[in-house]
Amino acid sequence: MSVLEEQGLEKIRSLANSGDLTSAREAAELLLDRAAGDGGVLQKTAVLLHEIGEVDRARSLLESAQLMVPLTAEAELTLAETYVTEGQESLALTLLSNVGIRPDSTCELRLRAARLLDQTGHVRSAWCVARKAVNETPDEAQAWFDLSIYMRGLRFPFHQFEAAARRAIFLAPDDVNFRVSLACVLARCGRDDDAHQLVRSFGPQELQQVCCAACLENLKEVFEAAGDWRGSCLASEQLLAHSLKDSGDDCDEI
Repeated sequence: MSVLEEQGLEKIRSLANSGDLTSAREAAELLLDRAAGDGGVLQKTAVLLHEIGEVDRARSLLESAQLMVPLTAEAELTLAETYVTEGQESLALTLLSNVGIRPDSTCELRLRAARLLDQTGHVRSAWCVARKAVNETPDEAQAWFDLSIYMRGLRFPFHQFEAAARRAIFLAPDDVNFRVSLACVLARCGRDDDAHQLVRSFGPQELQQVCCAACLENLKEVFEAAGDWRGSCLASEQLLAHSLKDSGDDCDEI
């Protein structure tokens, strides 16, 4: 890839990051005109276009690129994402599984592939990919947490998925959502003390990071079950703030 093509890709990325999507699209088309026969440029441009919502264009470019050169792991995942977006899940499955096992896939790409597999109802395949991510990057907290989600979905023994979730918390002790998710599950299983241990140190700053009203409701119950009225009041205050904001955000839950 030439210096001019690298600069063209950087210009698209910069325009997209600044929010000027129209100019980003125009810059992409100019670059594609100059490098129409270069499969590497096509797939890198397609990934950037997909990031700004140009799903159809990205798919067309990636399908053309794969006839010229092997797709990178990121491009292969992006093509799979376009298929899922368009409701063609059967076309995505092989690509997602391949991204999960490719030696050049990063942990982030594996976890994105696993989430799409889970989203399309292939939980065991998602678990396999997440397990690969854990094996390859055992110090990555998100990999352990995602693995615990799929283990829970597959009804693994409780102690096994709990161990995976606790490993994520050990690796990222300041991640609020990891702690909240496991605490809610423990509370549903009647382990109120264990649930409270995970969240008892939370203050306003931590509660502001909780991503959904349902989790805040569950946290409030965890605090109340432990007689922690300070925590209960803080959760109530954050619930009120959340209802005023009405963000509608969802969260990952084990």
